[in-house]
Amino acid sequence: MIIFDEVLYAEQIIRNGCSQRNVLVDFKILAKYFIHYKHRTDQEAREEMLNILKNSQTFIPINYLVLKIDKAISFAKTENLKVMNSVIIYKEEVDIINNTIDESLRDLAIVYLFLSKWSNDEKGFFVKEADVKKLLGKQSLRNKDLQIKNKLLEDSEFIKFVDTRTKELIKVLITKEDGEEAFRINDFKHPVLHYRQYLGEKIKKCENCGCLIKITSSNNKYCKDCKKVIKNLQTNQSKQRSKTNKSL
Repeated sequence: MIIFDEVLYAEQIIRNGCSQRNVLVDFKILAKYFIHYKHRTDQEAREEMLNILKNSQTFIPINYLVLKIDKAISFAKTENLKVMNSVIIYKEEVDIINNTIDESLRDLAIVYLFLSKWSNDEKGFFVKEADVKKLLGKQSLRNKDLQIKNKLLEDSEFIKFVDTRTKELIKVLITKEDGEEAFRINDFKHPVLHYRQYLGEKIKKCENCGCLIKITSSNNKYCKDCKKVIKNLQTNQSKQRSKTNKSL
């Protein structure tokens, strides 16, 4: 799972505690929050994190907690705090994709360009294959097929893979710092739909949450998630009305 806004995520940790599955990731994000967002010194960050974590998590034994916090703070000082600011895609970048990248690879190129600009790290970014497929809207895409697409983008000199001591990063080679704006990505769930809208496809906003959706019929108003919520709400309301009528 990609955490697009680490400030909101850190404040959620403070309210609700760490998740068992991502406890060490939570430590790192919390450290970045105190160091970069709250501008605490190392000692202040350590004290605040210890005060929060000694009561809100049971996964790290108390005698190891300060050690893990110190490692998280050291990590935080080398990393940017990621937030959900709009990502600007420039016309020159889109032109490069449209003119030099095979049509079957363009959506993936947009996803990587978006992630590169959002992460704002000159070394590159790390992303799990499952997250790439989710951003593409193609969860059924096989990992093998995604790896083939990655190789083709690498051969096109759009991306390169950077090996580090801990993981392989992706670096996009065509990013621009300024120029004529093509579009802004505000809906981080569906970056590709911003691109498709720019190309002239029929895209609109979900009437409930505001995320982008394809126009497939005259009555599709909601995204998949909101459609489920609204359907469940309508079902519950129908059951409640039925109960009320029976009691009369």
